[in-house]
Amino acid sequence: MLYNCFHDRYKITSIQILLLFVILLYLNCIKLMCRRSIIFFVFFLMTCTCAQAQINIKVGFGVGYTPAGSINGIFKQYNSSLEADENIDVETLIPELHFMNGVVVGFRWRTDYIGLDFNWENLSRKRKGFSENEMTGAFLDDEYSFSSNNLSVGLESYYGRIGFGTSIGYRRFKITKPFEGTDNDDTLIRDHQYNVGAYLLINLSGSDALNLIMKPYINIPLNGINVGTGEFVESFNDRVTVDPNESERLWIYGLSFIFYNGYQGR
Repeated sequence: MLYNCFHDRYKITSIQILLLFVILLYLNCIKLMCRRSIIFFVFFLMTCTCAQAQINIKVGFGVGYTPAGSINGIFKQYNSSLEADENIDVETLIPELHFMNGVVVGFRWRTDYIGLDFNWENLSRKRKGFSENEMTGAFLDDEYSFSSNNLSVGLESYYGRIGFGTSIGYRRFKITKPFEGTDNDDTLIRDHQYNVGAYLLINLSGSDALNLIMKPYINIPLNGINVGTGEFVESFNDRVTVDPNESERLWIYGLSFIFYNGYQGR
């Protein structure tokens, strides 16, 4: 067993390994932590392996909740401006951005007690409002699409049907809006964000061939995404006032249901 190998040869428990993982996140600067930490842990785990490990392919579905305070604050300003304008007939205000959903895919290298998880999660959501300018007859069809693509690597520890993990990740975040009268989209914001996470793994059911795992998690951003300048703010046609340094942190509280092939513990 890999756990016994660590304990007997290096006097390291799985909890200590997780603590070492967190320390590495602290010691590495944000721009270099993903590369250095991932290389270190892959080397550390692989060189200490003294048991036959298995590779598990995974695919699933996830839902994430984000407060998105800065983005929703801009939406609130815009909606209030439309409601206060006597010339605007508001049919639908732009709703707040909170829940996003999408697919989860990846693979995991694991033994009975410890594993290394490689994860890609794609969450997205559209927010849409509709109004009419009664003086000009022009329609205000406000549609915004949000996309979050997060690549992460996680270190996991297992105890029967329950597991715990910590992760580091790199997120690409994008906001788009359709070009009027076309099928093409205009990219208003395209930015990146580094993040760390913690999660539980609960084996709900399965066999030696296929298992369903429930994964509640929290994802904590390490830097913000600027939403105070550029085309995103300009798309509201001077109806909002935003600090040029306004940034969105994008904390995400999520729940995923993932199918893994292979034995996952009992």
